[in-house]
Amino acid sequence: MSDSATPLDAAGHAPGLAELLARQQLYRRLEADLRRQLPAALAGRIDVSCVHDGGELVLFAPHGAAATRLRATQQRLLTALQAQGWAVRQLTVKVRSTPPPPLRDKQLAIGPAGQDALQQAAGQVAHHPALALALARLLARQGGT
Repeated sequence: MSDSATPLDAAGHAPGLAELLARQQLYRRLEADLRRQLPAALAGRIDVSCVHDGGELVLFAPHGAAATRLRATQQRLLTALQAQGWAVRQLTVKVRSTPPPPLRDKQLAIGPAGQDALQQAAGQVAHHPALALALARLLARQGGT
């Protein structure tokens, strides 16, 4: 690899990767042409999955409502893409819902004034040993004395 060549340039010369990169660029152009045919609210949410040898264009929609809207405009989309030179004969829409983001661990802390109040309360409820113990454990987890 020469000094001016990037790893992506080198990957483009590898037999399998060159074909993969060419297909990815083709799908990007197809996706751009498709998105120009869609309403703005839907255009940025649809992804091209693949084009099968028989001319079947497979699209991913984020939810059922978007998939239904695509299916309803299927013939118009196919006609527009064919007019732009794409050899697509059939449109298949699949729903690909994205999982919700993972829950973050809560990092809650009781401030110094709250810790002082809990310590004072623990001293006042000595006649309720279970409650006093629970308050002491809470303070210990918070780093209180």
